[in-house]
Amino acid sequence: MGNTPSLGTITQLAYYTDARDTASCAESVSAADCERVVLGSKWHNWYYADLTYGQATIYFFAAGLAFFTLANAWFITRHRLPPSTAWRILNDPAQIWWSATTGYLSSRQLRFGPRFGYTLTAGETLIVCSMIAFFSVITLAPQPYYWPSTDYGMSPPIATRAGWLAIAILPFQVMFAAKWSPVTVLTGVSHEKLQVYHRWSGWIMYVLALVHTFPFIISDIRAHMMEDMWRTDWTTFSGVLALIPQTVLVVASVGVIRDRFYETFKSMAAWFLVVLFLHCDFILTSAYYFVGFAATYALSLAMRWGRAFRYGRHRATLSLVDASMLELAIPTRLGWRVGQHFFVRFLMPSPHALTSHPFSAASAPTPGEHNIIKLYIRKRRGMTRALFDAVTDAEVDVLLDGPYGGVGADLAKFDRVLLISGGSGGSVILGTLLDLAARQDGAACRHVDVVYACRDASDARWFFAALESAASTLRCRVEVHLHVTRQVAADVPALVDMASSPDLETDVTVSGSAAEPKASLPSSHESGSCLPGRPNLAKHVRDATEPCGTAGVVVCGPKDMTFAARNAVATEQVRILRGEVACVELYLHTEAFGW
Repeated sequence: MGNTPSLGTITQLAYYTDARDTASCAESVSAADCERVVLGSKWHNWYYADLTYGQATIYFFAAGLAFFTLANAWFITRHRLPPSTAWRILNDPAQIWWSATTGYLSSRQLRFGPRFGYTLTAGETLIVCSMIAFFSVITLAPQPYYWPSTDYGMSPPIATRAGWLAIAILPFQVMFAAKWSPVTVLTGVSHEKLQVYHRWSGWIMYVLALVHTFPFIISDIRAHMMEDMWRTDWTTFSGVLALIPQTVLVVASVGVIRDRFYETFKSMAAWFLVVLFLHCDFILTSAYYFVGFAATYALSLAMRWGRAFRYGRHRATLSLVDASMLELAIPTRLGWRVGQHFFVRFLMPSPHALTSHPFSAASAPTPGEHNIIKLYIRKRRGMTRALFDAVTDAEVDVLLDGPYGGVGADLAKFDRVLLISGGSGGSVILGTLLDLAARQDGAACRHVDVVYACRDASDARWFFAALESAASTLRCRVEVHLHVTRQVAADVPALVDMASSPDLETDVTVSGSAAEPKASLPSSHESGSCLPGRPNLAKHVRDATEPCGTAGVVVCGPKDMTFAARNAVATEQVRILRGEVACVELYLHTEAFGW
């Protein structure tokens, strides 16, 4: 029981399914013992293991997707209701509890230290822990782990179920990794935020693969068959052969290693899939999971490339903003939403033409077919440096893959909006302001705070140049807070000339701490402050929630900035639960930064 046919005899999609109800143990085992130990047990019958464990995995992930699909549907429906109806729902105690609790779980985060990075958010941790708990219980709970003897079967029960659990994860691996996937469509969660589940499901799959492998080794050693199985059994050999690239993938999934050796990482993934397919050898319904994997991946590619070829290549205009920032203007018929990003492939005579790079849109679409996507690109190394070298050519052909991600809520419907960014993350802020300006008729938003942090004063010139046109058309009050982290207090007045303009007045407050309140200009609907040091995001978030009913927060900046903003929002969610503030809904959107 459990031996597989040779590769040369494969003629159908599944083997052994016709023996589900007619299988038996070796002749030395009585029919009663065989029925009691093997065939009569749902958790130990080898011929039903694919249904018992593989389908259980499918049901587990499907249940999770159903829950988050319903939550996303309710969120979308609630935000599309008439204002009076939406306000009644928002003030319902049950809705306040749901909104604040989910907001807390999606934002609360811990930090181990400068060297060890950050934990997942509380919500991500709960999801990952539920995955670990499910696979741990379903793997370890059924006993025995081994047959009393090989007369009952050659496949140890724990190895059988671990193998089916691992293979059933495969289709969801690609769903969590693909830029376009059914998971994103149903739940509204963008691909970059699903990567955490792609990595953790991959690690769970690897542990299950080890649990699948070692019991076979132990069983073969006990039966004095290890050398013979290694020399003659394809399944044993191919299993070890598949485990090698899987181990490399798990080690290389660490961000620093993956980013540096990404092409090698992809090659290992291809090797692993091919060898794993050969190892499974069409046993029972194992091939169905590869069909699911291939179908999902093919659908993702078809959606992405279909959209790219539909709109074809674009002719982009390059212009130098300053010594370290480049503006890319792309006329297009594509549409996009606030905070969405595109993967741009630059068709240049360079190896960089083989890769694509993500950039957030710094412009808002206008009604009609013709729009201009503006992207800001900071000079670093590799492709961006090559673009700066080619800036004299003025134009370059590009292929656009996207848009992806974006703010899930309509920020114009919030009473107050807080936009936080650092460095080139200001692109998201500019696009958001332009979108608010384009849809301000009938909008609920009456106050916008912009918090921008940069290392040096010169780094903010491009941002303020674009901010003038974006903020000047807004009729609501706009407050801009500039923080220069490498600037000392005595040097702050020198920044006034850069930040001042007829449309965007700047009031400079020099203090020893960036946490002190800023002065503002009540005579204008636009005001600002320029402070040394890092911004006190907790205070900014607190100021946004205390005087209003609803508030939206958008963050795009370095990890430290995102961490501080998330925890500030989590603190305010607790205050909302306790009824300590007037705010009944606090929405947070974080955008990936520094890919």
